Amino acid sequence: HPDNYIPANPMQTPASIVPEWYLLPYYAILRAIPSKLLGVIAMIGSILILFLMPLLDTSRVRSCAFRPFMRLLFWGFVVNFLILTWIGSQHPEPPFITIGQACSTFYFSYFLLFVPLIGLMENTLSDLATLGDMVGMVGMGEFPNHSKAGAGCAIVRSIPLYRTLLARSAALGMGTALNRIRTIASEESVFLREFVPLSINRIIALIKMLSFLSNLIWLSSNLCSNDAAQPWQFGFQDGGSPSYEGIVELHDDIMFYLILILVGVAWMLMSTIRNFNWNHNQIVHKYLNHGTVLELIWTISPALVLIAIAFPSFKLLYLLDEVIDPVMTVKAIGNQWYWSYEYSDYVDQEGQSIEFDSYLVPESDLEIGDLRLLEVDNRVVVPVDTHIRFIVTARDVIHSFAVPSLGVKLDCIP
Repeated sequence: HPDNYIPANPMQTPASIVPEWYLLPYYAILRAIPSKLLGVIAMIGSILILFLMPLLDTSRVRSCAFRPFMRLLFWGFVVNFLILTWIGSQHPEPPFITIGQACSTFYFSYFLLFVPLIGLMENTLSDLATLGDMVGMVGMGEFPNHSKAGAGCAIVRSIPLYRTLLARSAALGMGTALNRIRTIASEESVFLREFVPLSINRIIALIKMLSFLSNLIWLSSNLCSNDAAQPWQFGFQDGGSPSYEGIVELHDDIMFYLILILVGVAWMLMSTIRNFNWNHNQIVHKYLNHGTVLELIWTISPALVLIAIAFPSFKLLYLLDEVIDPVMTVKAIGNQWYWSYEYSDYVDQEGQSIEFDSYLVPESDLEIGDLRLLEVDNRVVVPVDTHIRFIVTARDVIHSFAVPSLGVKLDCIP
């Protein structure tokens, strides 16, 4: 927001605090409640309620394409959200406070009231309409021939309708209908026995492929590791410190999760494009259910992956920040186009600490085997297997002191 870039005046209190644009709707909900504590609770609840959507949506049909009233209500929610965004950028004064309270009420009513009730109403009306059609076809002797397991799944998965149809058929004494329903149920079990092992085999094949890719990446990175970057290098440089080895190990761990996510999402997208298109499924069945448990799994799984990544990353962060008794200290001073170094622990014959400047070697002066943009006239020499402390600063502007093989990259503040 433009107001955030106005220089602060310590002698004047700002009229209002305006957050960034993506926080304006929740800021409007916060200001809609007079109580500060309740306002904070409402603002946090407006975000957490999004995670409860799989439980609140009771409709069997997930797509709004077959739910006209729900589609209209959804666009009303979008307009209400945009109004909250606008209210959050205004000063907290009438009539903006009243409008914000009304929009906040609609925001929570959409999730807690409208979505569950509309789903229940649609399920009831759909059950009644389908039951009437099926009973009519059974009475006329035109019960459809569900020869495929997929057609059986559509009816058997609707448990309330299945039980109602059984009760209705038993009351009317329709033995043919009962036999047909039992046949559909048996086809459902055959479908599960054939489909589930196939899915397990695909998962096993996917794991084997991921293992092959990880081995290939590990082999490529080992073949291409060098002290300096090489053309077409695929991997990191050789590590010169435990910190750098920890960074590379964390990278490999995160890459494993990224490959799992990439392959899994790509497989789901390709399966969806292949199986759910106009040629294979022209009409989406109105009783096609999306499992709530499955939706909770793919909502919670990313959080678990982030937790699995967070623990080793925090551990490495604390290890990088730990200072173990250093044997020697090197002071690096950034200048325009060159660096100055001081060995504070060592002095020369005159009692002064060892100091020198290090300039970049021009391209015209490079010799065969020299590294462009890396060669200097005076190099920093440090012992191996030794704890070294670097103190970095700058004389003019902010400079970046980086030694990739040591896992060091710091900003030198003047």
